[in-house]
Amino acid sequence: MTLSAVRGEMAQQRNQVDRVKISCSICLDLLKDPVTISCGHNYCMIALLVKQWSTMRRSSLG
Repeated sequence: MTLSAVRGEMAQQRNQVDRVKISCSICLDLLKDPVTISCGHNYCMIALLVKQWSTMRRSSLG
């Protein structure tokens, strides 16, 4: 493997790690209008609201 190929592979791995760091674990997309909750996790505002609403709705239905 050439040095150029190794560098390309390393850059690709870094990009994947960076994407994981800035992705929402609810909607699995890049963070849009990010919100950080008290434990330090980051989510998209709308994904967090939808998740919370559906959780509250399920608990109220019994």
